[in-house]
Amino acid sequence: MDLMGELGQYTQFLRPAAELVWHYLLPFLFVLAILVVVHELGHYLTARLFDVHIESITIGFGRELWARTDRRGTRCAINILPLCGFVHIDQAKAGDDF
Repeated sequence: MDLMGELGQYTQFLRPAAELVWHYLLPFLFVLAILVVVHELGHYLTARLFDVHIESITIGFGRELWARTDRRGTRCAINILPLCGFVHIDQAKAGDDF
């Protein structure tokens, strides 16, 4: 049997797996990333509303893709896998409630 004939018998198993990734897994991860951003933005905006100093807001984990520090000293960063997020509040400046 030639090489293409041997590979052809395995493509029947790979095609459904690729469809699962493109039709279900990637859209799920995209929606999850949007939910993480909205959730962390809620923490950030609430802290700003109550004049709490924020050290940093980070979306994702892994290698850093983009970062900047705004005029208030808050470092904003987006990392390579946007599946989690973190808002770091400076507890020394936040008050005694924390």
